[in-house]
Amino acid sequence: MVWTAKIESRSSLWADYVTSRYGHLQQSTLASPLSPPSPLWKHVLSLSPVLNRNLQWKVGRGSINLWHNNWTGIGRLADWATQPIPDDMLHMSVSDFVSHDGINPQSPDFDLLPTGDLDHIIQAGIYTSDQSDCLVWPHNRSGIYIVKSRWAVCRIVGQGIVWAKRIWDPKIPYKISTFLWRIFQGAIPTDDRVQSRGISLTSRCVCCDDEQDFSPCESLERLFIKGALASKVWKEFSDNFYLLIPLSPLIGNRFFLWWHSNLPSGRPHLLRRITPCLIVWELWKARNATKFDGTLPNSRKVINRVRWLIGKMFAGSPTSHHTFHWLGIPINPPLPKSYHFVKWDRPLGGLVKLNVDGAAASNPGPSGVGGVCRDSNGDLIFVFYSGYGVGSNNWAEL
Repeated sequence: MVWTAKIESRSSLWADYVTSRYGHLQQSTLASPLSPPSPLWKHVLSLSPVLNRNLQWKVGRGSINLWHNNWTGIGRLADWATQPIPDDMLHMSVSDFVSHDGINPQSPDFDLLPTGDLDHIIQAGIYTSDQSDCLVWPHNRSGIYIVKSRWAVCRIVGQGIVWAKRIWDPKIPYKISTFLWRIFQGAIPTDDRVQSRGISLTSRCVCCDDEQDFSPCESLERLFIKGALASKVWKEFSDNFYLLIPLSPLIGNRFFLWWHSNLPSGRPHLLRRITPCLIVWELWKARNATKFDGTLPNSRKVINRVRWLIGKMFAGSPTSHHTFHWLGIPINPPLPKSYHFVKWDRPLGGLVKLNVDGAAASNPGPSGVGGVCRDSNGDLIFVFYSGYGVGSNNWAEL
């Protein structure tokens, strides 16, 4: 919004509106609004220092403000002045300081600027011309402000997170990646997390054996790592991959060890990265089915579901047959396509043929009947149709 108002002419309706409400925007420093500020403008003002530091003017006629516009590439000269700027100099333009030949050595502004700044302006070869002053965004090759380049300037680049790169794999459906992100952020509503919020409830891990513990409370680690159901599923796929995964009570450690363990030859690394993601997804679905639908937890069903997802993801890949074989995924050969030739047969000479049909939408629903009558040459004699109101397919056929 500010960029558009700055580069548009005064005759623009948009520039007129913003200027009348927020002051003259041709100055780099955003003015205080002439009326009570809106939340939007307060947010713009909070972000304006970054914008002001990076906006730069390309000098043309030099009609822009000398002190409050960044035309040197080092920021506003008002911020670098060695002493307070006299009031009669605050509204000086660049053309008062720079001419077609460069810096005007007779300018009284020399004493207000450090020597280093003057040297920079001289070395940059800044001078006026007959063209208009142009506001440019130096972080984009075209000089036009775009949000992407603005974000690249102001954002703080953090250190890459290994697990984040793993779970946002393009092969993994977004709903599973989002679920995994919630696991690593501790945002899964297991019973212990709900209780930690001060909500009282009776808890029991529905995926654990009765003999394992006396009414164990459901937790992230018990549900996905230590429970009876989870232990059987992890063991099954660890054996498939010939991996010896040390016991760890933390789900993050289980993922880390699975991703970074040595993998025997012939085992695809991509599949190794995705499999634990699918395991916890299916364990969560099994937990919900047991808790809310009353179904019994079944480790074999979870294992088969994980294998089905793997088969769906890797179907058609060059190594799919080999991969499916050692994972125990059945390979069903494609069924041969059968074709049945259907055509309309003409009636015998001197006879006509009437073909009719009736149907109902949604069954029952709006129904109707139609027909066509042709002679032995296939020529059309007549057609008809009629609506019967709401009814079933059988009623329309009769």
